[in-house]
Amino acid sequence: MLDLYTYQLPFNKPFKTGSTSFSTRSGLILRFKDSSSDAISEAAPLPGFSREGINDVINSADTRKKSIQQFFKNDFELSELKSFSETFHKLPSLQFALEMLGIELLCQRNSSTVSKILGLPARNFINVNTVIGTGSKDEIIDQVKTEYSKGFRVFKIKVGKSPDAAAKKLHDLHQEYPEISFRLDANQTWPLEKVREYSSLFHNLPIEYVEEPSVYKSENELNKITDNCELPVALDESVSDLNSFSAQLENEKIQAFVIKPSIFGSILKFIDTISSRNHLIDKIVITSAFESGVGLNQFACLAALAGSKSRAHGLNTNHYFKHRLAEKFVIKNAGISFSGKSGFGIVFDDLDRKLLKGV
Repeated sequence: MLDLYTYQLPFNKPFKTGSTSFSTRSGLILRFKDSSSDAISEAAPLPGFSREGINDVINSADTRKKSIQQFFKNDFELSELKSFSETFHKLPSLQFALEMLGIELLCQRNSSTVSKILGLPARNFINVNTVIGTGSKDEIIDQVKTEYSKGFRVFKIKVGKSPDAAAKKLHDLHQEYPEISFRLDANQTWPLEKVREYSSLFHNLPIEYVEEPSVYKSENELNKITDNCELPVALDESVSDLNSFSAQLENEKIQAFVIKPSIFGSILKFIDTISSRNHLIDKIVITSAFESGVGLNQFACLAALAGSKSRAHGLNTNHYFKHRLAEKFVIKNAGISFSGKSGFGIVFDDLDRKLLKGV
């Protein structure tokens, strides 16, 4: 039996993206239960980033509920799951959710781990970074002090189209906390002709990389960005699907790829791609798009299997919500540990039912 539930999680304060601001995060929980298994997953398109909206996801899942239910009712192989999920490729967040639901069912039915089902070596622990918000110098120092006390040593900060102030704050923070490192997120706001000037503001700082310094419309423009930037460059929103990611994976000038699985879509195809280029896996940073603890827990497992071993992953977002759908998702000492138990580790009974509404 396939059951569908919606949720709305209020943010502690409105979340802003570009010209858009929203106060709640909406998503869909899928639950499949039969006599031998009980699995859940999450589809949560992010407004302003995802191609689809939450209503598109709900309508598609509800309309095709019988066919989804029938597929998961029968025995299936991983290859069949990949083919089935491909019929939902126009809704990447739902495609991702169906693949995660299928992987969880395979784990339960075979008393196996995600690592064995996917044929990838397991890790027991991954590191996680945190984010520095906006505010005055004193407010930011207080934020860093709090997160530092929790064990975080990698801090991400949005720098925007006027990075001078951010550079000054980071220089001050580096003086007080010399052992922490920073990630910059320019969100494509730096004019191409300003990339060298802006990146030079962060000289002598432990910068891991700057995400998406500028908009680029061609390989030539991307080369200009990487050639002019005095910091390592990472790609995020410009590699949000398999084709764009595959086109840049072998680019030696790109130091990291920030992957949001629910926006990416087919994680099985992603794993096929990265598995054939295992020497590049350390470039993969898995990050959330403000999913609930259900999605975050699955992302963490994926990061441990198909993500960087040395870099921290961007999964510390549960605290942005007033209420948590899954309290079981826990970050401790700036990382996530894995028990090696069957499946992803969160089941329907772990969820706060008061936050769910049946479709």
